[in-house]
Amino acid sequence: RIFGEEIAVNARVEYIEGYSGHADQEWLLNFVYSFHNQPKHIFLVHGEPDSQDVLKGKIEESTGTPVTIPNFGESFSLDGDMPEMLERPQNLREFDDHLLRLDILDAIESMKNEISSMENNVKEGQFEANGADIESLSEKIRELQNEINNMMKK
Repeated sequence: RIFGEEIAVNARVEYIEGYSGHADQEWLLNFVYSFHNQPKHIFLVHGEPDSQDVLKGKIEESTGTPVTIPNFGESFSLDGDMPEMLERPQNLREFDDHLLRLDILDAIESMKNEISSMENNVKEGQFEANGADIESLSEKIRELQNEINNMMKK
């Protein structure tokens, strides 16, 4: 059932005894090494993106097995020797754009907080003890203003 709707599974479903959803990288690598016949391809569908990238590299380097980290909504054909990605529907691209906008807004909010903290430090004179620090900060702020202005013009 997905969102309360019964969905037919057009695949053979296997259950893996003793597998933990909280396994660490070492355990996952040992799991991959344990196959008598190495899989033709591995899909990593869980975990933080940076951790997935590291694990992908280690699996490919140590076993030679290709690894794919699919994006949300991507689908693959498994008919041939290697998986073939099918085209993503347009609405998923719009979803990706929406997620990107949310990431940008999150980054802007974080920058606002950093700027507010910096503003308080300047007001309290924490940068005035060393003239080079306040001059360096002033130069960096001018550079950042120029970069933002250039981005907005594009």
